[in-house]
Amino acid sequence: MESNQADHSPIKCMCVPVSVQAFPARASEEFSASLWNLIPLFRFRRIAIYRALLLALVPGLGFMPGLLAQKDSHCEGPPALEKAIAEHPTAAAYDALGAHFAGQSKLSCAIPAFRSAIRLDPNSWQGHYNLGVALLTSGNAKQAAGELNSASKLNPGSAQILLPLGVALSDVNRQDEAIDAFRAVLQQDPHSVRAMDGLTKALIEQKRYTAAIAELKNAPDDEVLA
Repeated sequence: MESNQADHSPIKCMCVPVSVQAFPARASEEFSASLWNLIPLFRFRRIAIYRALLLALVPGLGFMPGLLAQKDSHCEGPPALEKAIAEHPTAAAYDALGAHFAGQSKLSCAIPAFRSAIRLDPNSWQGHYNLGVALLTSGNAKQAAGELNSASKLNPGSAQILLPLGVALSDVNRQDEAIDAFRAVLQQDPHSVRAMDGLTKALIEQKRYTAAIAELKNAPDDEVLA
């Protein structure tokens, strides 16, 4: 049975830990530094029966999608991992390289590494999820929505995927689809703070203020949602 406490935990990147021993196992462990922590999320504060929306804009970060990460002198990973990729490139190794760069906030390096992982294993939902979250974090919501949608098709109904997918869809003004994604998350976890934040923001973007207020009545009282 799930806890009734509000969910404040970050969404985890499904990357492999960066170590030569770990990377052959395809995304079997959670990356300790979540890409989701890099995204400024929406904040709400309860004022009487409604909250005022404060949307933090995410500055875009440039990246070069056609360039393999390890070929850029700025994008040099751990020597043992770079050597392993040069000798025998695998999707898991590129995932590990992407996780390494993401942990250092080098998204312009992480994104090409995740793309390389998908080229080698296009049917991995984890690969599309990792790339989607990295793109969303970098400010590229349009491409992020595409990758996260691919992940969702490969792993239908996953709240872990639907949550950032909803954010990406909302960012590109596909509010109806974003609302569907957030509602799907809330069906699985009615106390998901992040899903409630995203749903309310999408409703407000559509000027559906009464519906937004109705949703916020279910939110925890007198606290900041982040």
